[in-house]
Formats: sequence, C-alpha cells, structure tokens
Amino acid sequence: MASLKRRVAIVGAGFSGIAAAKTFAEFGHDVVLYERGRTLGGIWAPDNHYPGLCAQSPGDIFHFGATGSTPAQYKRDQPTADEVYNYLCAYAEEYGVMKRIQLRTELVKAEPKYDSAFPAEAGGAPVGWRLTLRRTDSGKQEQAEVDVLLIATGPFSSPSKPPIKGAADFTAGGGVLVHSAELQALVADRTSGGGGGASVCSGTDLVKFVAGKRVVVVGNGKSGDDLTNMLGEGGTAQSVTQVCRRALWAMPLHVAGLLHLKYALGSRLGCAFLKPLHAFPPVLSWIHDVVSWFQWRMIENVIKWQQGLTKACSVPAEGPEKAMDTRTHVEPRNFFANLRRGLFTRRMSDLQALEPGAVVLSDGSRLEADVVILATGYRRNTLPFLPPDLYGKIVRPDGTLDLYHKAYPFEIGGSSLFVLGWNVGLFVPVAADITARWALEKVEGRIKVTQDQMRAYNEHLHEWGDRNFPPNVAADIRGGATPAYQFEHMDDMLRDMGASFKGLSWAEYLDLYVGPINAGLYHRVLRSIPVPAC
Repeated sequence: MASLKRRVAIVGAGFSGIAAAKTFAEFGHDVVLYERGRTLGGIWAPDNHYPGLCAQSPGDIFHFGATGSTPAQYKRDQPTADEVYNYLCAYAEEYGVMKRIQLRTELVKAEPKYDSAFPAEAGGAPVGWRLTLRRTDSGKQEQAEVDVLLIATGPFSSPSKPPIKGAADFTAGGGVLVHSAELQALVADRTSGGGGGASVCSGTDLVKFVAGKRVVVVGNGKSGDDLTNMLGEGGTAQSVTQVCRRALWAMPLHVAGLLHLKYALGSRLGCAFLKPLHAFPPVLSWIHDVVSWFQWRMIENVIKWQQGLTKACSVPAEGPEKAMDTRTHVEPRNFFANLRRGLFTRRMSDLQALEPGAVVLSDGSRLEADVVILATGYRRNTLPFLPPDLYGKIVRPDGTLDLYHKAYPFEIGGSSLFVLGWNVGLFVPVAADITARWALEKVEGRIKVTQDQMRAYNEHLHEWGDRNFPPNVAADIRGGATPAYQFEHMDDMLRDMGASFKGLSWAEYLDLYVGPINAGLYHRVLRSIPVPAC
C-alpha cells in the first residue's frame, strides 16, 4: 500500500496505460485513466489500425507478467489485433482497470503546479497538475487536479504524410491517396456506401475494395510489407507494387525454417551477440566482437539465401545486428515467396510525384495507379497539452529524448510527471510492467538515482548508439527505440528498484537466459522489490 495516497491521472489506455493503472491502483493510489477513443487498446482497438494487423511477437511472450502464460484469447502463434484487443479487455476487467477508465475523454491542457517555496523560476519541479479535459462526444470540458500525471499516449500518434507534388491532381482524377492508418475508416465508409456504416473493416474488405485496381504501396516497414503481402495474396487487384526507398530487414519468423526468431532475438542468449551497452573488459570485449561478427554473418547469409534477397535486389546496406531500430520487423508469412511468385512487384526507388492515374518515381519511371497507400509511419507525438517550455525539456529539436529510461523527464525533475511507452522495443507488455513499477517507485521516493547520474546514463547511451550504429539507428536510439539493448534497458530499471533474481530456481535461471523472454518470471522479480511497511 502507498505510504501517501496520491491522485494519479493516466492518459492513454494502451499497454503502457493499462500497466500503469494496475500498478498504481494495487499500491493504493487514486487512479483515473483517460482515453480519448471509444474503447481501450491503443493501436489494438478495433478501429485504430490497418486491416489485417497482427502482433510480430508470438503469443507466448506477448502478454503481461501477471497473466503467467499464453492468454486464452490468443488462437494463433502471432495473435491478430482482435485477439490482442480481447486480451487487453479481459486483463483490464480482471485487475480492476476497466472501472477506472473514462472513455471519449481527451486531455486538452496540463498546467503544472509548484510549491510556493520552490517556484519554477527558482528551478523548482512541478508538484501536481491542473488538467483541462474535453469530452470528444459532447465537447464538454471539465477540470481535474492531480498529484501525478502519467502520459501513455504512445510516441507516434499522428500519421506522417509527406507532401507529394501533384497529390490534388491525382485525387481529382479519381485516384485514392490514403495513409495506412486511415484505411480502416476509408474502406469501412466506402463498403457501407458512404453512409457512415461500420467503423471497422477486415482484411477481406480491403481486398474487395481494391478489386480491379492498380495499387501502389509506399514504404517497406511492417505496415507496408503487411499490406503489400495481403493485397498480393488477395488476388483481386489488377496489380500491386511496393515502392521502397531502401531495403530493410524483415526477419523470418523461423531462421532457415528451423530456429524460431523468439530464440534468436527474444532471449538473453540470442541478444548476447548484440553490441553490449555496458562494455566488457578489453580482452573479453574483443573476443565478443569477433564471435558476434561471425555469428551475425552466418545468420545474415542464411536469411539472404532463405528469402532470396540478392535476386530480389533487396539486400540491406547494413547487417541485421546494425539495424536494431523501429523499422526492422518480422517478415509477413510467405512475403518473399510471394514476391518471387509474382503476386506483387517491388521497386527500389522513391515517390517523386503524383499525376492523374499514375505515380512518378525518383528514377523518372512511371507506374499506373488507382490507389496509393502511404505506409510512411508516424510523426512524433508533440504533447500539445504541455507548456512548450516543459516539452522542450523532454524532446530536443533533433528528436533526442531527455528521458531517463525513456520514461522520466529528469531535466524537469520532481516525481509528478512521467512519459510511458516511448521506450519502443521488442517486449512491449513486459517493458510496460517494469516501466510502470519504476514510475511508482519514483513517486513513492524509493529511486535514489540523482539527476546528474541520469544525465550521465543518457549521455553514455547516446554516445554508444552514435558509435556503434548507422545514423538512422542511432537517431532511433536517441528517440526512444530500445531493440538494440532491450534486456539491458529492463535490467537497468530493475537494478534501480533493488529487484532481485535470487528467488529463482536453477531451472528458472536457465529459462531466464536461454529461453524466450518469460513474462511470468519478470512478474516474480518485480514482486521481489523491497517495499517498506506502512
């Protein structure tokens, strides 16, 4: 139980928001979770993702620690968005989060409150927040005062739509130009005759929508590959072409058809071959680098052979161990096999312009197109409800985050503001559990890391990223991406909290290091954190 009960506001009801609500409520705090949508789930909510979305991670590692094992809602190895959503609903109900959620409620403004003895001008940190909230269904505004504000809206909430020359001419000529994030609404509206029908559509609906059309998908991240593969397999489109600026790694779910990716990148043993954030002694570091280089060259060559990347002119410029950013993803089932079969084509170029009925590429070539889908990612959430000076202490102009563990704004200080879910990584639910508990420990005064130590940690992290990775990956690390050091990221938070692995048996230790990440074991480790009796 909390030594001092605090009023806690959480904004956003995705994985991070749900984990935070459960954690703070269990310790006796007064928690309310605001969600601007009509339901919880974040990107997994039924009308908040592109048709056909499924998790990249296998279901047995994609769940909160308290669940223990594969959720009953998951029916396949890589759960569908519907299955993940159903799991989140059941979890929120089971752990008392659902009753704390206020849906269709948007945070409009968050004004910091300061102790009169330590005002902002004197370098004081906020001690609470005055919130202005707006009902999205009625427009009615309301006020609330809280002691702690946990922002869990996710780092990327607005579609990134690059300005494209000739876009207006393309759409005026009957063409469809749409971002992947807006496909749900567009297809649902078109298939219901434009009469405001169902707000959710399936992959089957999308396949029907593009029947007889010439489709161009721009982008080859997860959404671009998913949509290209789905439409190519659907077989209804006249043509499907994917336009890629550069080749990216789409890791096969089974390397060489044998080794499941959850062992290669989802275990401590597999990730031990990545460049360590905390360096070994010089001799061991040299041995590690040599062994890791040979290991990754073997994996790289196997993947290139397995996927036929050389023949497809799709070999990335960097090895997979250098591409640990938010763009590396799991290959959709049979993606490269479908490319070889001619179900879709791929062009390594850039979108230069649009004209009626066509796409113009940077190499000067022209593709006939009726539908252009922009799978171009998202812009960073700018937290418009925060005062600009505070946002400037969280995000630098170049996108670097001044967040310790990518969650705590140490340049602002205090224990009233946290940003959850910006530590984008491989193990979302487990990291959400650990980050939420770290925030709780900070609020209750048990994190003893100083501001200078936090600043030094971030400087080391960013220098390590700049030194060991290409500029685009280093920028992602500065911006919150943790795949390159996922286990160290979680271990460092656990170390701050005084968590211990000593309660694990030898068999559990073996599983911890050799097996895929086990959320249940981390749940036990979190329970080992010492909490003073009230």
